[in-house]
Amino acid sequence: VLRRAVDMFGADHIMWGSDIGTSSGTYKEMVQRMIDASVLLTEEEKRAVWHDTGKRVFVKGGTRR
Repeated sequence: VLRRAVDMFGADHIMWGSDIGTSSGTYKEMVQRMIDASVLLTEEEKRAVWHDTGKRVFVKGGTRR
């Protein structure tokens, strides 16, 4: 599903998130699901989905370190 979404919209329009308060499993299990779902993405796409897109959306100017 993630591969298809990236193909349709681009990795720069998708970000991974969790609702840790209502998601099932431990944080470690949620991270593993994220990794497993991203297996068909390139390293650049993973970086965008896991980090860069969210940083651009939620950090004014997208440059806070």
